[in-house]
Parts: sequence; C-alpha cells; structure tokens
Amino acid sequence: MAINIIMLNQIIHGDCFEVLKDIPDKSIDAVITDPPYGIGLAKWDTVVDIPLFTKEVKRVSSGFYAFFGQMPTMVNWINEANNEKLHYCEHISWVKRSITPSSRLSRGHESIVLYSTGDVKKFHANRGIYEDVKLPGIAFDTITIEGIDRYIKDLWVKITTGQSKECIGITYQKEFNRFNKWGGDRSPRDCNFTNVWSFLPPTQSSSKPGIEHPTGKPIEIMKRLVEMLTPEGGTVLDPFCGSGTTAVACKELGRNYICIEKEKEYFDIACDRISQPREYSETELETMELKQPEFKQLSLFDVA
Repeated sequence: MAINIIMLNQIIHGDCFEVLKDIPDKSIDAVITDPPYGIGLAKWDTVVDIPLFTKEVKRVSSGFYAFFGQMPTMVNWINEANNEKLHYCEHISWVKRSITPSSRLSRGHESIVLYSTGDVKKFHANRGIYEDVKLPGIAFDTITIEGIDRYIKDLWVKITTGQSKECIGITYQKEFNRFNKWGGDRSPRDCNFTNVWSFLPPTQSSSKPGIEHPTGKPIEIMKRLVEMLTPEGGTVLDPFCGSGTTAVACKELGRNYICIEKEKEYFDIACDRISQPREYSETELETMELKQPEFKQLSLFDVA
C-alpha cells in the first residue's frame, strides 16, 4: 500500500506513535532520527516506548534505520533493534570538535547506529569528496592548507612521472591478515567514508538565528545519512524531527520526507525552516524534473 500523498513532504505536529499507525507497511526507504535520551533533561526529553517504536520501525521501513545516541541509554535502542532481528550495519562516531564538560571524562563524540530493516544491505552511496586532515583515515568536513599543498604536489608527480604516490597501510595482527595491505592515491579526489565523522554542531557552524535545538544535528551529517540510506526520490521518516534538519536535508537532496514533532516550539521552528524557498542554479532548474509539493502544516492537536 502506498503512503497517503497528504503525508508526504510534511512536518506533522503530533505524537509519532499515533502518526505511525497511518503509515503503510514497508513504505519508507529509511527511518533516520535522533530520539529523546529519556533521562528528563528538558520537557521534550521524555521516555519512549522503545520496544513498540522499534517494532513500528521494522514494520514501515523497507530499507534502513539510523538513530543517534549516547551511552548509557543508547544500549536500550541497540538491544531492541537486535531483539527485532534487524541486521546491524555500522556504528559511526560523530566527533563534534567541541566538548560537553563532565566531572569524569568530557564528552566529545556521539554515536550513530545503522541497521537494515529489510533485504537491502548495501548503502546507496558511501563515497564523497576527500577532505584531508592530520588523522589517518578520518574524513572531516574541513579542508586544510596542508592537504591542498599535498594534493598539488602529488598532482605534479602524476603529471611529470605518470605515477601516483601511494599511501600504504599494513596490519601486524594475524587476525586481520585477510586484509593484508591496501594502497591508493595519497591525495584522491574522493574516498570511501570511514565510520568516524567530524562536523561542527549547528550552533557553532551556523550564525543563523532561530534554528537552535539543544541536541540539534549538523545539516551535513543528515545529508550524508540521507544519501547513504535512500535512493533518489526515496522517502525518509523522522519520528522525532526536532527543528527539522532531516526535512531540510531531504528537500535539498530531492528526497521525500515525513517528519513528526510533538513539541509545538520546535514544530514551529521546523515549519519555518522548511518553508524557506531554496535557490537553484540555472543548470539545476533546466535539469530538475521533480517539483516540490506545496508546503502545508499538519497537526494532530488541531481538533475542531
């Protein structure tokens, strides 16, 4: 059964468990969400029925399920995904490049856990522009002067000798001998994403007012997840959409979305963000065939 067209590309004000009842089985390409911690940090940080939620994710998603989390509550989400026999794909560490002070160890990263909910196990995209930093194998969202200098020097070697400088990695652990060694350009134009990402939190990477959420995620992370986990024209569900970053990412990438937010404050912020017109280049306008549907605000709480 197809999704009701009125739900597509909408931000819905309501309880996700009520909205999920109206979403047909296996009609969503990926569920991508940042659920509440459930430890009472604020009004929005409520306890979620994780077993019921995970069952609903398994029912509606035909592709992937990705959620953000931190220990110790993250283990509850992982346990339920495993109990539902979802196929584990990846654990990604998001290095924030900023810290949350603690009396023990200050926290500088957050986790993203990826599962497959159906027969699809292969990501739709797993490569991107190589952005060099001084941490081997980690693709950050910064481009350093040193990296540009290295790329130019390596390009000169390719031009003058016809050969590429190689970056060689060798393992000395017998358990990993099957990988032996790998080689490739030291300064490739693009690369396979690693499972360690680094993006500045949105409050530090953007000066735009009105989009802040206490646990907001960078648009770059959401866009990467959307591209990895959905085909072009696919549909993303975010049951805890907060300030609407998932919807913005989908809109920019030509994906459909169904986003749900219970708190009116953040619902209003999300609606404002997604209603802002996007500027397209002339080339995009000439080649783009998909028209964005008219934006409409929906609310389960608007009872006559």
